[in-house]
Amino acid sequence: MATALAVIAPDDSGLRTFKGAVRCLLVDLWSGIPFLNNEIEALLAGSWAGENLRAMKDHQAARKSARRAHEEFMTPGNVEQWREQKKRLKLGRLSWRAGRCSRLPRV
Repeated sequence: MATALAVIAPDDSGLRTFKGAVRCLLVDLWSGIPFLNNEIEALLAGSWAGENLRAMKDHQAARKSARRAHEEFMTPGNVEQWREQKKRLKLGRLSWRAGRCSRLPRV
């Protein structure tokens, strides 16, 4: 399957559909076993399908990194600090607004 993907290239007319189909096949081929993955990468190197595989791997790495950063940021200690900071900011705005409104003439 990977050998066949290495030699194909789409024409401009059905690129969007073709790209989706190739990505579907690449997801099925990608086993999670490093040895097999390296073999697939070597077969697809320099081909149109290989560029799609590289883009998919880059996207996956970026998503993993973003997820990891989010999980680190959302630790219970950080969440509590964030909530306290929001409370202080809200109280500050409310006290500023209350002080501003108290100076207005009463009708």
